[in-house]
Amino acid sequence: MSRVDICQTIQRIGAFADQFAEVGSPVPAEGAEPARCDWWPALKFWLGCSFMRRRTYKASLRSMGQAVQALADVLGDGSRAQAQDVQQAVESGWLDWRKNSDAAEPILAGLVEQGVNNSRDRQMVADSLVFVSNLPDLNIVAWAIHEIEHHRLADAHKELLDQIRWVGRKIASLFL
Repeated sequence: MSRVDICQTIQRIGAFADQFAEVGSPVPAEGAEPARCDWWPALKFWLGCSFMRRRTYKASLRSMGQAVQALADVLGDGSRAQAQDVQQAVESGWLDWRKNSDAAEPILAGLVEQGVNNSRDRQMVADSLVFVSNLPDLNIVAWAIHEIEHHRLADAHKELLDQIRWVGRKIASLFL
């Protein structure tokens, strides 16, 4: 993809984002800036984008809020100690939905308790946690910015599609 194509693609995405902003956005009230430096706001920003799929906007926001609350209940407020809990959960295999039932793993059980009833949503959250556990400082926003700045937009898009189930082309594009 040429630099001109990338710029045109980013402009088209920006135009879509403007339309999206008119109906409300999952971006936290403090804006996206804290997500550049802290993994927890970055994860919430990612989830805000990734839950926007094939359902009403209100239902997407409700599901995203339930997922964030479930993660906060298990991991706390996202401080450095809780980041280590994510690493530990991934290393222990807790988030491997093929090995564990939702009830056997605290994060997946928390999602069910909070009302995240769609199994695809729970798989997407689990895959998102596995994905961020492999990033420096667990920060998906900082990773995305780095990839874009280094002209690896297409690679970043493909990584999201390949590694996080139930995230499609539109969601990956919206996030990036």
